Amino acid sequence: MTSAKRIVWAFSFALGFLVLRLCYAFFFNGLAGVNVLFDLPALRLSGPFRHITLLGPVSTEGIVRNLEVALPFAVAIALFGSLAALLTPRLMLRVAERGRNQFLTALALGLSAMPELIEAGIRQLRNRRLRAESRFSVIVPLMEKAVSRSGELALELARSKPATHSADLVVRDLMTGGLGPIDLTLRPGQKLVISGETGSGKSTLLSAIAGELREHQGRELSGTITLGGQDITGFGEASKFSYLVHQLPRTLGARLSHGEAYLQLVERGIARKPAVLLLDEPAGVLDRRNLESLQARLSEFARDGGIVLIAEHRVESLSDQSFDHLHIANGGLVAGQFSPESVTIPRRRPVVGREASAQIKDLRVGREHLLVLLEDLRLLQGECIAITGPNGSGKTTLLETLATQKGAIEVSGRRLGEPSPTLVALVPDEPAEFFVTASLGEELARADKIAGVAAGFTQTTFESIVGSAAELLETHPLDLSAGKQLALATAMQLSHKPAVLLMDEPVRGLDPRSRELMAETIRCVQETGCAVVLTTHDLKFAGELADRVLEISSQRLRQLAKVSA
Repeated sequence: MTSAKRIVWAFSFALGFLVLRLCYAFFFNGLAGVNVLFDLPALRLSGPFRHITLLGPVSTEGIVRNLEVALPFAVAIALFGSLAALLTPRLMLRVAERGRNQFLTALALGLSAMPELIEAGIRQLRNRRLRAESRFSVIVPLMEKAVSRSGELALELARSKPATHSADLVVRDLMTGGLGPIDLTLRPGQKLVISGETGSGKSTLLSAIAGELREHQGRELSGTITLGGQDITGFGEASKFSYLVHQLPRTLGARLSHGEAYLQLVERGIARKPAVLLLDEPAGVLDRRNLESLQARLSEFARDGGIVLIAEHRVESLSDQSFDHLHIANGGLVAGQFSPESVTIPRRRPVVGREASAQIKDLRVGREHLLVLLEDLRLLQGECIAITGPNGSGKTTLLETLATQKGAIEVSGRRLGEPSPTLVALVPDEPAEFFVTASLGEELARADKIAGVAAGFTQTTFESIVGSAAELLETHPLDLSAGKQLALATAMQLSHKPAVLLMDEPVRGLDPRSRELMAETIRCVQETGCAVVLTTHDLKFAGELADRVLEISSQRLRQLAKVSA
């Protein structure tokens, strides 16, 4: 909702308060006076309500008297409502950053966190139904969300004032977990892309350089990270000279797609004029046009003496040839791009019938305004449809509407009522919100129990995407890489054996080999007769897998005759 609409609502509430005050006085004998406009018979109640008199005379004095009493409250409602509409968390944060005011920063972050946590609670209730979970399962993830958000707010408050400085970034003997030793030297104006298999430690390396690994994530590391000879291992010093944009970023006071939020935070980071700009998987959340614009923006930043370091799986999507390339192998950095062992899987068509499986008719998608209008879309058994479109065009909202809105989709002649993963299963854009246990092993076992399948079914599906999970079973689901979290949520939803599977960006965070394994998993799902609808910015993946590729354009879905990656 825009600020103008919020102000209109504030004044509407103020006017409504005045009207309610007059209505209250009218019904409860409170409009009496000398200049009677009309006289109604007074009705005195009996019994325990005998002290109450209804109706009675209505006078000019009575109306004025009640308006005078109510007017200060109405003015306060309009005034504070307008201020709340104008003084958004983002505006307060901009003012705080310009004036270096910690109090305003804390206030802005706090105000942004409250509605976010409320929305998180609403999403958790929705996710409970999407997973067929118990009512009380929302408590743990909601508490984890609150703790996580509190940590992020504390980290933002601990961010030091930016200090303009251009010098060599030097990493020596950096080790943490299975990553390292890492030795890396980047000079002002240099742009580097680091690739590697899913879970190899790319995001970990960025977090270490940003100073977030030890103080925010509580992970130990050894070695040194310096900028121009100055130690920046801790967040206090690192935040002066570096800025990290995570894979699925959040923004203050706005409902943005991940791509829109990503671009907004990149601009915010560049405005701080850091020595080092760190970007985690931008191609996973940006459409082609925005990705090209981002690369041009990064070139400007580098020409001004900044260092750009990107962790990326889809290296081929970066058209800028001036990037240097390294990849992580066996914990260390190696020259060149990551070239995984190819997975050769024969293409095959589903052997099930191709009868109609589901139908969507006259569906309007959008929260505050229309995003997509679906007049008539039919899904066949075993069919895979890929939906693409610009950032913010409504892809995620479309899938959420199909999975949760009553009557949005008809499956095998039956209109969807309450969310039902056996009919329509959704793998959401933030899979971490699906997890309710303290380890991967527990999450896999719980999924088997909820879906009523044989023990180990969900783990087998998970391992078919990312390989053996034996060493990860004790790992907390939130400590898994983004790609493995996506694979886990996918396996959990597939345990329900749905008639229609909805997947939001199913290859985000996956390396080329894992992308191919995910594609094979989807093909196996198709062979059971399940129809698959997925959204993606990876047109190469869509073109190889989908029977139809549809693009959201001018609030309509149009089929692409030829997919251009």
